[in-house]
Amino acid sequence: MKNLKYVLLVIIAIILWYLLDDKKQTRPIVSVQQVNQQESLKKSHHSPVNKKQLNDVLIDSFSVTNNSDIESDPQLTYLQAYRNTVRFKKCSFIINDINNKISPLIKFKKDAAFDMFQLPDEPKKQATDLQIQYFSEFTEWCQSFLKDDNETYNSALKRLHDVFNSAVPQTEPEKVLKKGLELFKQHEELKKSIRNATQSHSLLSEDELVVIKSQVKNINKQIKELQANPDAKSNNQIQSLISELSNKRSQLYIKIRNNKVTSTDEEAKKRAEYSVLQHKNTMIDFLKNNNSPDILLLYSSMFFYPATFEFNPILEDMKRELATYEPYLLLSLYEVGIKLAACAMNYPCDDQSLFVLNYCIGERKYFNMSPSACGKSLEDFYFNAYLSPNQLEDVSKYLNYILENYAKN
Repeated sequence: MKNLKYVLLVIIAIILWYLLDDKKQTRPIVSVQQVNQQESLKKSHHSPVNKKQLNDVLIDSFSVTNNSDIESDPQLTYLQAYRNTVRFKKCSFIINDINNKISPLIKFKKDAAFDMFQLPDEPKKQATDLQIQYFSEFTEWCQSFLKDDNETYNSALKRLHDVFNSAVPQTEPEKVLKKGLELFKQHEELKKSIRNATQSHSLLSEDELVVIKSQVKNINKQIKELQANPDAKSNNQIQSLISELSNKRSQLYIKIRNNKVTSTDEEAKKRAEYSVLQHKNTMIDFLKNNNSPDILLLYSSMFFYPATFEFNPILEDMKRELATYEPYLLLSLYEVGIKLAACAMNYPCDDQSLFVLNYCIGERKYFNMSPSACGKSLEDFYFNAYLSPNQLEDVSKYLNYILENYAKN
């Protein structure tokens, strides 16, 4: 549900940004420094790779031939092992399809043809040749980490994490990354202490709870058996039985919920909240004093993502500096600006990068595809195909703020 809310916010933000772009009032003139920053990014573009060349191009420096090689490869660095785990998280839906004997490519083509804003009389969309090629190569990359087609995503991801955890940081940037990851993990542990200050228990006895859970289990079994019937969807009697069982299950859940009480140790909660706040300040200082694009990306949702109800000192300072308080505009700037900041800090942003892949074949299960991103570097795509002049001006200000404050050399 949290991911769905995030996706919906991003959709609304992007739509409003584009709709309002031509209606914007006169904006402040971009400074020479901002223009130079934009020009320097443009000059760093990689030449787009044509469709035939893509067959011979490895996906970043993380591509492998098979899983046994990655586990024993002494040349795999700490940074590469970490970025492997980040990139592999996009493989979840592909591997789930493979486990269920479904063709990921056929499913991708179907998803690529879907457009919620398409009018009935408009021609149906189709995945482009480059999209198909990008998707096929990425599917092969995902499969290269599997022991076989029956291995689950979670199992493969655990092995990648094991490989990463066994790697030793050698360079200064890798040592910075390790420290930043440790701080992030500590933050997650401290947040648990806030939740632990609130305890809940049921007014129902253990025997009553056992009976209710057993009833729910039996209902689930009955529903599953009914749904397995080939005529289930067209048979009104079966659908009526499923609905009746579902209502009974809902009533059992309501009974459990209505008999649950919570109690909070307010002093323990205040202490935990103070510890979290102090640790966040430590993380902000670390971000300011270390030029790490990986840490910037990892911390970005905590400190730069505008759709949050927690007090955020970085976000408040950014609003003042940019004189921008519109949440949807800030959300759109976040989606683009953080990525460009990472590019400026030497994060992979070429035509085979994860950023471009997400636009080319879609992010979050093929959602929000931009076929024009395929074969371009992220900067080429943003500057020449995605952003209007007014939007570039907004992004330039946002990017300048990030680089001045959180990309110290």
